[in-house]
Amino acid sequence: MAGIYIHIPFCKKACTYCDFHFSTSLKYADEMVDAICTEIRLKKNRLQNESIGSIYFGGGTPSVLPAKSYEKIFDALNSCFSIAADAEITMEANPDDLDLQKINALKQLPINRFSIGIQSFFVEDLIWMNRAHTAIE
Repeated sequence: MAGIYIHIPFCKKACTYCDFHFSTSLKYADEMVDAICTEIRLKKNRLQNESIGSIYFGGGTPSVLPAKSYEKIFDALNSCFSIAADAEITMEANPDDLDLQKINALKQLPINRFSIGIQSFFVEDLIWMNRAHTAIE
């Protein structure tokens, strides 16, 4: 059983504590999604005889991308790999990205786990960290 990590290097804001590679501009998001799909196809033979038991979308903040971007990525994944029926498919998300419309769109995808980056329920902490969401969200 194998796992796949896909880095989505986009965020709405730069959090003060973050050391990961990211951009606060979505200007090249479509090109990045295309590059991810190309890399998936290039790696096809590496996991040819293995079932994929885990797919993890980390970041950055993967939830900033629209569901249509993930449709494209999942098309590439499904065409190149054997994904287990019970695979754990995780997306890191921020609360401010998960409105009802976004949740309904993401429900159409095989994502079955969210890692929600709340960080704090204290307004002062969230302001200091430069988080995009509120304590209420």
